[in-house]
Amino acid sequence: METVFTKGDIPLTLIYFVRHSHSVYSTDEYGRGLSERGKDDTGQVAGTI
Repeated sequence: METVFTKGDIPLTLIYFVRHSHSVYSTDEYGRGLSERGKDDTGQVAGTI
């Protein structure tokens, strides 16, 4: 079942602002991976939304 939020007859859009997870330090800014903390946090956020 889908929940639709409305104001009267006008459907509202929900916007989620999510910050990136914690990463390990690396000089390779685009190729660095997540730290263990970042991996744990990602799972928690995914479970919430």
